[in-house]
Amino acid sequence: KADFDYYISGHQTTRFGFQYTRYDAMYRQGFGETTRSEINTVSAYETGYLQHTWATGAFEFIPGIRASHFHSGNYTNLSPRASARYYLTESLALKAGWGMYYQYLNLISVEGFSYTTDMWLPVDETLEPGRAYHTAGGLTLSDSEGWNLDLEFYHKTMSNLVEFQSRVRLDDSTPLSDLFLQGTGKAYGGEVLLRKTAGRTTGWIGYTLGWTRQTFPDINNGLEFPPKYDRRHDISVVSNLDVGRGWNTNLTWVFGTGQAYTIPESRYEVTQPSGQTIPYVHVAGKNSYRLPAYHRMDVGLTKAFRVGETTAELMLSVFNVYNRRNIWYRSFDASEDEILFQDVLLQPILPSIGIKFRM
Repeated sequence: KADFDYYISGHQTTRFGFQYTRYDAMYRQGFGETTRSEINTVSAYETGYLQHTWATGAFEFIPGIRASHFHSGNYTNLSPRASARYYLTESLALKAGWGMYYQYLNLISVEGFSYTTDMWLPVDETLEPGRAYHTAGGLTLSDSEGWNLDLEFYHKTMSNLVEFQSRVRLDDSTPLSDLFLQGTGKAYGGEVLLRKTAGRTTGWIGYTLGWTRQTFPDINNGLEFPPKYDRRHDISVVSNLDVGRGWNTNLTWVFGTGQAYTIPESRYEVTQPSGQTIPYVHVAGKNSYRLPAYHRMDVGLTKAFRVGETTAELMLSVFNVYNRRNIWYRSFDASEDEILFQDVLLQPILPSIGIKFRM
């Protein structure tokens, strides 16, 4: 990748650049140690952008455009975008932005009753890239003491979203469109961020209130549902304190609404006219349940010192200091009349020590 800045004057700046990326993806499907079939894709991605900043008085306007080409499927797209900022006073400004975005790699969440996994697969000529229109607006407030308040509201509409169909049997000619269902989505909400960037104590407090919904004609009876990573509340608190004499302490606390997931609600048997009994599992609405909220606190202590001409830093930290056993995913066993579940947990409390040298 390469980026360039051209300073036309004190009020105008042009930025431009380009990037080349190669993707090599492989998806295998099978059972146990037997691979039934696989998909191998090698593709390249080129993108270039042009952005111009124009500032005059209290107004700043930044239009731009990005051109991209994805070789798998031979997709070429233009993505216009623009942002603006208007200073009501030296410390208070209004801001707004709009943009079109394309996604050539799809995050695939494969969910089963006994496992869950995520992976990435690129699009091809049978599966169009995802597209989103993003609109945002808000205000920023700052002062000479290093305090900054950022308030923003956003709305996004999405098309060509994908949902993986893990039960499709692959062969060498299976197109990606047979592996995925396509739908639409929307996301909206608000964010507030309070930051302190000066003084012995620095850090920030951030809160996001958001909704994300997706609609697929062939999923959940065509009714909208929250995707796996929809999170209603998201809070982060970060604090750094310069104690003096090279000592520094830091604290991080995060909280998030539990992940959405689907459960088997009941199991029953149906007797066929032939007398054969067939078991059935009734599954709840798509992602209609939530795991418990995720939260944890990390603390750290660092000491800077010199070793000859070298600066060194001793680091002591404790991850998940109050040993919150957050759930990674919940697995189910529906083979018996009573459906059993088991929680797969994330890391417990984890202390660590390290040292860093700066030459």
